[in-house]
Amino acid sequence: MKIFFHKLSIAFFVVSVIVFSYNESYTIIPKVSGLLLLAVYLSTLVDKYRIPLVTRETWIIIAWLFLSAIASIYALDMDVSLKRLFTLLQLFPVVFSLYVLITSSRLVTFTLCSIVITTLLVSIPTVLTPEKYSILGRAMATLNNPNLYGYVLLVSIISCVRLGLYTSRASILAICLLLSLFFTYMLVETASRKAFISLFVSLFILSYLYVKSMPSNKKLLSIVVIISFASVLIGASIILLNKSAKGYRINHLLTAVASKDISKAEGSDRGRLMMYQTGFKSLLRNPLGVGLDNFRNLKLKNTSQNIIGTYSHSNYIEVAVCTGFLGFIVYYYFYFSIILRLYKLRNNRLSKNNQALYDICVSLIVLTLIYDFAMVSYYEKLTWIVLAAVYAETIILSKNRKHKRRNIIKYHYEPSYTSS
Repeated sequence: MKIFFHKLSIAFFVVSVIVFSYNESYTIIPKVSGLLLLAVYLSTLVDKYRIPLVTRETWIIIAWLFLSAIASIYALDMDVSLKRLFTLLQLFPVVFSLYVLITSSRLVTFTLCSIVITTLLVSIPTVLTPEKYSILGRAMATLNNPNLYGYVLLVSIISCVRLGLYTSRASILAICLLLSLFFTYMLVETASRKAFISLFVSLFILSYLYVKSMPSNKKLLSIVVIISFASVLIGASIILLNKSAKGYRINHLLTAVASKDISKAEGSDRGRLMMYQTGFKSLLRNPLGVGLDNFRNLKLKNTSQNIIGTYSHSNYIEVAVCTGFLGFIVYYYFYFSIILRLYKLRNNRLSKNNQALYDICVSLIVLTLIYDFAMVSYYEKLTWIVLAAVYAETIILSKNRKHKRRNIIKYHYEPSYTSS
């Protein structure tokens, strides 16, 4: 019964965030689901979880929030900064509850499947009524942002590909392949360039980890399987792009990169580059930060605008400018700490299911870090759902590793007794 309520609260939270969180008329639903998640966590505190509740990464996030509060003192607009800080203080207890529930009941696969199913559910009406769920011809589903929709599609593709390769049942493999193809088609409809870069990099990492985990006598077969799987996805995306008018965004970017001439890039790309330059100069002038969500209040020189008026479109720039040098280091030390845990697990002998989840975790961390170059994610609930699942699996695998090591030591050093 305990696990049932854990699953119910996790699924409700995932669905509410993806379906309702970005619609101002229904923002109460994600808040209710977050409170339910927190209530389920608090009601089960009487149980003795065999997991570390407060870990090194928990203290990293607390330290970053403290630095964000200090940056609010120097904020260009203190009200804006405190409002964003208050939002984060509401979000992180819910994320922590999500992490504990996933870890205690080992529901990483369930959480990923919840994301995949919800993504499918919001994608179907996007196909049927594209005029309602798109902006400037770019699909955005219920997330009101093509790039964010691209992120959840990529999470779903990675999960489907690796879980499909893990299964020995042909029917499940076929379903995973079909879902991956459908999500790839929707990815084309978002016309998100960062999404395609992330797709290729993530598939490469996933392929490498999959082949590496296979026994020597099956490596050749695994290479053939993964090349076939990746070729279908990448080939389909290239064909769709060539047939779609949305391919022009990628062509503009490739032309600008190849010619090393920024003037050949789209106006939005040139604008972002100018914002990045402005942000870097602001960081040098204000090493302690200008306060959360205050990048938009930076002054933009050589234009008719007094202030930028929007976010930086890069989490790296946003975090650095808003919370300063130290805030940037502490925030991304959270990612580094998870990567370090995953690195220590690289040579562990894992079950097929755990190996699949390990590969997914590595790919999702890389995906998020790539996405952060062109998306502000530190306050995105969807990003923190993914990170909570990744971190939960990392803690589970680390705990299993310590348990096995303890058993090995006990086996080697426990005195043996013989009957006389």
